[in-house]
Amino acid sequence: MASNYYTEVISIVRKPLHIKHDKLKQVVVDFQNLSQHADVFEVSDVYICLGTTIKKAKSKGAFKKVDLNYPTEIAKLAHMKGAKRLAVISALGANEDSNFFYNRVKGKMEQAIESVPFKGTYIFRPSLLLGSRNEFRFGERMGIAANEIFKHVMLGSLSKYKGIKAEKVAQAMFMVTTAKKKGLHYFESNEIRKMTKKALERRA
Repeated sequence: MASNYYTEVISIVRKPLHIKHDKLKQVVVDFQNLSQHADVFEVSDVYICLGTTIKKAKSKGAFKKVDLNYPTEIAKLAHMKGAKRLAVISALGANEDSNFFYNRVKGKMEQAIESVPFKGTYIFRPSLLLGSRNEFRFGERMGIAANEIFKHVMLGSLSKYKGIKAEKVAQAMFMVTTAKKKGLHYFESNEIRKMTKKALERRA
């Protein structure tokens, strides 16, 4: 999705991405020492799309670092440096009191982000994210297969459980953030889908 809204986009990465654009500035940082890179967060809007799996992280502690600690620290540093709005990807079912570790960590992340007083905070709770990956995830492949089989019966209140393309989530994050909505807002897959569909219809 091309836009002239931002004059520069700063991507905070562990290693360089294979993406080139005149507006894109990639900054390689040590996520375990984010405070050493505080000046990088002197921006107007922040988008957090961090996430891993227990299998890839190797332990629950390492998983929490990526899905809870890093987003929380980024939010605090960005707010300290003057950022006005933050959009973050969480997960459907996020709840700090959940019996499921994954959902519990996501819920705690949301709770931590909510405590940082941005002018606008946007929490996106997609279900299964669809799109190409550089790694094979058996559980996700099974989920994608199941989504294809059952997506036509996931109607009404069940529509939020249907898989959604990662690019649609990214588009919705951009739309909401650049609209400068004030306060705390949550968006689940069905709302994200409607939002991007309306945007597409308006451009048609």
